[in-house]
Amino acid sequence: MTFPTVVKIVGDSEVVAKVVKVVPMPGIKGIQGPNGLQGIQGRQGNTGTSFLWSSEWDPGTTYPLNYVVSYQNSSYIKVADGGSFPIPTNNTYWNLMASKGQNGIQGLTGIQGSYGVQGILGLQGSQGVQGRSIQGNTGLQGNTGIQGRTGTQGFNGDIGARGLQGFTGTQGLTGTQGTTSGITYKPGIPANQNSSGNIGQMAIDGTSNILYICTATNTWRSISLNSASFTNIGGFA
Repeated sequence: MTFPTVVKIVGDSEVVAKVVKVVPMPGIKGIQGPNGLQGIQGRQGNTGTSFLWSSEWDPGTTYPLNYVVSYQNSSYIKVADGGSFPIPTNNTYWNLMASKGQNGIQGLTGIQGSYGVQGILGLQGSQGVQGRSIQGNTGLQGNTGIQGRTGTQGFNGDIGARGLQGFTGTQGLTGTQGTTSGITYKPGIPANQNSSGNIGQMAIDGTSNILYICTATNTWRSISLNSASFTNIGGFA
């Protein structure tokens, strides 16, 4: 323990002395006295307000006063009646009771577990029964389609090169002598191609400008002097 040093000058000399602080020692603890008399009982406190938990807020439910609901991860208590199904964030009818906590820090990614032991290969299943293959009946033949339109006539091809002159053929046999007959004029016009007539007879229709010639007995052919083409007499089979 360090005591303060006091320097006092006496005459021509300095006197150094130590100042000692006297501290009184505590006395011995006395015996505990008897308990005092019980005090008078205080007055009863005011009745507290209770509330009723009602889970998640339902927009179609009317909640009485002091009902507590959950809404968007926070809880709200109903403090006023009225309103048309007010949401809990409406401070006129609800008070925030407990606010949603902040999201915690993302935890560390766990260590990937080891791969499991490869399972034993299962037995191969038995082969199924071969199904029967039944040939279906031949379907009905479809209707013949509509014939397509005739295509446009193509252009005429180029005339081919002239072929080589053929060898002169063998002289043919002399034909039978034919009968000689002259052409004679027959008055009138044959009524049909089988009208009576002899070979070589002819008749002229000056109105229609048609020439009729008998080419065989009772057989007539006609030629239009306008077109110069042989035909059967018109209208006859």
